[in-house]
Amino acid sequence: MIDTVAPGFGHGELCPTRLAWLDRTLAAAPTKPTIVAMHRPPFICGIAHMHRINLHTSAEFGAIVARHTQVHRILCGHHHRPIVASVGQAIATISPSVAHAVELDLRTDAPPAFLMEPPAYQLHRYTLESGIVTHTAYVESGSGPWPFLLDPDYPGTQP
Repeated sequence: MIDTVAPGFGHGELCPTRLAWLDRTLAAAPTKPTIVAMHRPPFICGIAHMHRINLHTSAEFGAIVARHTQVHRILCGHHHRPIVASVGQAIATISPSVAHAVELDLRTDAPPAFLMEPPAYQLHRYTLESGIVTHTAYVESGSGPWPFLLDPDYPGTQP
């Protein structure tokens, strides 16, 4: 985990001290599958008004991640939307919100807005066989579970 707080601002920054710490820490375990967790995302998400509050030192962060190929995931928040991108070789994911969600509006002039979507979170599971697998789980339950019953004429059904 790394602190991305820029005191007094909504965006994030990694000062030279924190960047050097991250580089040293990752260099100490070059073969260990690694997750880096941080609050502010180190990538542009496409929602224009959210770009102001992402990690402003994302290029420096991305260069460190690219040098350390054991980084498999980068876990983020702050944008209140489930979003997936890549940073270096790693999959970067913003967890959905358990409160209000930022409206998905990709127009460059879209005004900031929020809405109420079902609250959700991400669960990350690691095994030697599959590596890191990420699940999105909703806080509120729907009906079910129901068994899968295939129509006998469904393509691919064994006779």
